[in-house]
Amino acid sequence: MPDEDKDEPEVTASVNDTIVVLTKVVGREGLDGAMLLEWMDITSCMSAEKFSGMPSVTAAMDDVTMKYAPCHGEAVVVQAQVNRAFRTSMEVGCKVWAETLKTGVQKDICRAYFTFVSLGPDKKKKKLPPLTPGTDSDNIRRYAQALERRNIRISRKKVIEETFQVMLTRSKSITALDYRPSSTLTKRSVGSVTSTMDEEKDRSPVSQARRGSIAFLSTTKPEVLLSKEPVESYTESVEMVLPQHANHMGNCFGGRAMAWMVDCALVSATRFARTDMVLLSIDQISFVNPVMVGDRFNVKCQVNHSFHDCVEVLNFLIILNSIA
Repeated sequence: MPDEDKDEPEVTASVNDTIVVLTKVVGREGLDGAMLLEWMDITSCMSAEKFSGMPSVTAAMDDVTMKYAPCHGEAVVVQAQVNRAFRTSMEVGCKVWAETLKTGVQKDICRAYFTFVSLGPDKKKKKLPPLTPGTDSDNIRRYAQALERRNIRISRKKVIEETFQVMLTRSKSITALDYRPSSTLTKRSVGSVTSTMDEEKDRSPVSQARRGSIAFLSTTKPEVLLSKEPVESYTESVEMVLPQHANHMGNCFGGRAMAWMVDCALVSATRFARTDMVLLSIDQISFVNPVMVGDRFNVKCQVNHSFHDCVEVLNFLIILNSIA
């Protein structure tokens, strides 16, 4: 990334000043995980921009586990707030819950942590203003834990990038997925690879490919999952990044990119299980470089491992650049 701006911001903001709430009602068609991720990304982006006062873009999203699937007629509430600001990046905590409007009963859906950076007119990262947690005990706790999570992300990213470089060096083809059962995975720890979209600095026609995993839960017939052949689940999808997919910086919205990933993975999981599947969890996603309008977002998915009532779907992502 370009050099960071050295100007020192003078304004100090409070965590409570960054809270943004988005409320939607689930229609008859239901709500899938892809749309929910898009809502979460948009709400978190608004919180980041409310704090920084500058256009902000998604840099990463931590692992997410879905606890509840909202039903028709329920309200889905997405709340985001900036937990802590670092030099040029900030952590935004996002909480999602469903509310039965007739009874007022609320159920947790998921929680996630996004990392955002703010960019100036020159598209360079800008230094963020200070953020104070105030006196609220929960805000103070989130503020302290944000630093711990940041250190974990940095350590994990280094390991993942080194692993991917080895995989790319050894790989002779990116036209198909390799099926490698992950015998060490468990139902509660599905996947251990970060899903990353990358782009070569010279914007060559085909950018670097990355792998990641998404888990889905079977709603019926869980006993059939262990007898299937994962190779039958191979699914590929190519999406063109259009102007309506772009944010105010001209980049593809992170939430839209994640939605495409989940949509393709859902087809793969359902094709494998031949029954209804719902999103269970998604591994950490890091956006190394922007995906621009005109680029083609190529997702290749295949079930990597099946358990009693859930499957892990391996994602292989390629960005096909519009400029040859």
